[in-house]
Amino acid sequence: MKAVILTADGFEDLELFYPWMRLREERVEVTLASPGGQPVRGEHGYVVEPDMPIRELNPAEYELLLLPGGAAVEKLRLREEAVDVVRTFMEDARRVVAIGRGARSITDRSLRALERSA
Repeated sequence: MKAVILTADGFEDLELFYPWMRLREERVEVTLASPGGQPVRGEHGYVVEPDMPIRELNPAEYELLLLPGGAAVEKLRLREEAVDVVRTFMEDARRVVAIGRGARSITDRSLRALERSA
């Protein structure tokens, strides 16, 4: 199984690290993607190095999408490439895990876009 985590500066550290480590323990291949592919800093100061920029991500290669909460979700919501990835997962009825109440904003924006295109 392959999973992708979308994140940006301001992610809630525990909401990224805990599922990321648990997925890896279960031998899931996990890719971390950020808007520019640059290192991102969590709300508590931890820095992670993404594997790739979101724009280079091919959603068809993954079975699971994880969206950690925190201020990062609002930044992702404003990035069309991130919304496109979420929309693709939702259109294809694949697993989307959105942690924390903040993660709802990006999935809501993707759902509204789906409704307009239907």
